[in-house]
Amino acid sequence: MLVLVSNPETEPLLMQYASALARARQGEVTALHLTSPQAHLPGQAIGSEFWKAPVPMTHGVPGRSCCALSHSTSDGVRAFTRNWPYALWVMGWFDNDDKRREMTEMAQRMDVPILVVRKGSAKPKPRILVATAGGIHALETIKIGADLSIGLGAEIDILRIVPRHMAPASTEQLNAHCREVAETMKLELRLAGMDHLCFRVCVGENVVADLASQSKRYDTLIVGGPSEWRLGEDIAGSIPDELARAVSCTLMMVIAPQHRELTLRRLLWAGTICADMPRLPYGEAITALVDRLVAGKQLPGQLRDRAIEAALNREQIEPTTVGCGVAIPHAALGNFTGTVAALGISPDGAGFGKEGDDIAHLVFLLITSADTYDTYLPVLSQVAHLVLSEKRRAELISAGTALRAAAVIQKFQEDVVSLSEPAEDPLESAGTLSNNGKE
Repeated sequence: MLVLVSNPETEPLLMQYASALARARQGEVTALHLTSPQAHLPGQAIGSEFWKAPVPMTHGVPGRSCCALSHSTSDGVRAFTRNWPYALWVMGWFDNDDKRREMTEMAQRMDVPILVVRKGSAKPKPRILVATAGGIHALETIKIGADLSIGLGAEIDILRIVPRHMAPASTEQLNAHCREVAETMKLELRLAGMDHLCFRVCVGENVVADLASQSKRYDTLIVGGPSEWRLGEDIAGSIPDELARAVSCTLMMVIAPQHRELTLRRLLWAGTICADMPRLPYGEAITALVDRLVAGKQLPGQLRDRAIEAALNREQIEPTTVGCGVAIPHAALGNFTGTVAALGISPDGAGFGKEGDDIAHLVFLLITSADTYDTYLPVLSQVAHLVLSEKRRAELISAGTALRAAAVIQKFQEDVVSLSEPAEDPLESAGTLSNNGKE
């Protein structure tokens, strides 16, 4: 475990958690102190050099302490880490946007998960709450929570949240949806070798408010990070950012490695799929998909109107239906570096085309940068590959739920594109299930 220390006051807490993880994984801990070239170290010249010294066993875990001196934080860390393979980086909560981008982008390139820690109040008896909505960081988040509970000797609760905006309206459909979510999570945990863990499935009216309320009974809350582009460019307003201001306990954000190439499975998951879109004109269909992305915190609310306007303007200039009951509206935004997507499935068909007479059962909305096509075109190619098959189109249209539609896309990526990336990171509940099947 590599602990990146930029503030001495946070070092004891970071080392405590890193050592707990190291105990559970039978590893060791290195503390890397990030200093400026002006900082004075005994016997150390100014430059990109390292001072290493053995340190006592930390919480029973062997370790070392090092200092990196460099004009650039990322240069110093990169020079240090290229000589040692680390399974996890542990660092303090981001106070500086530029430093956050530096560290996370470098860790992503090196395929290393990061645990970002914001210190809060601790309870006399340590209890951990792991909360996930099944996004890209879900399994990594649960694994870190499970290992921490072992290393700290702490109780752990795992909460799988179904945000209300993703849930069916009727009680019967809601309970069926929660059961399906529970069965899906059981399978994911079994495949990941973590099927011994118990969890609850809960419906959240307001994810941040509900977690803030629940977290009062815990000393540590662990959540997944936001999507890759939000992490790099616009973390403000994301669920972890809002939780940092709402909870009093220690908050941990897990950022799992992500490959640079975007895949449909990372963009289109249950949280970005509307599986029951009614028959709508294209303007309302596009608005519904943008609202889905805003509600799921995939797109900042301040970009909502711009995204809708850009997609509608393009649609009016050139309809985006491609035949076979498929439409691919596109919103290209200036001063925007991300790529987000939503899928609307309309068994009755949404009305596209200038006259609204081109019926689209599958509506793939893409929101990308207006300045580059290096991510848009590969994603567009994957959409084309997906809908080329009449069988896959039929499977998507008849899926019935967002989870089943996401499974069709996942299978497509595994069988056809041969990629295995994780799917794209949300409580008194209307229905609650545990993994033993009891309500």
